[in-house]
Amino acid sequence: MLAADLLLPALDDERGTVLPQAAIGLDYGLSSALVMELALRGRIHVEDEEVFTSGTSTDDGVLDDALRTIAATPGKNLSHWVWHLSRDLGGLRQRLLDRPVARGTLEKREKHVLLLFHRNVYPERDTHVEHDIHTRVGVQPRA
Repeated sequence: MLAADLLLPALDDERGTVLPQAAIGLDYGLSSALVMELALRGRIHVEDEEVFTSGTSTDDGVLDDALRTIAATPGKNLSHWVWHLSRDLGGLRQRLLDRPVARGTLEKREKHVLLLFHRNVYPERDTHVEHDIHTRVGVQPRA
């Protein structure tokens, strides 16, 4: 899935957090990747700048939720979905992070901050997956 392929390189491999340089646009990138994936699978199309659904289930929960969200709000353009889809789906990053955790690519750890707060971090366990993504898109992996 394109969105998952975008998310892995956006993470700091050791700290398991989103890289600062990726943080600003990551949600827009994830939304764009979902829209692109739906278009590539023939589930959405654009006519006169409006996005329409044209398919049924993709057998992928995240993509199906995105498809239902787009279908429920007809008449919006691509720009709308890039700006809003990530927020409209709620918990998109977490849902995408759960996949590589389940496959063993990432490890989910709880990190405590000031002994009062905690947050989850996702350090890399298997470097091959991200390396393969970099190779596919023709980008050198980070050193």
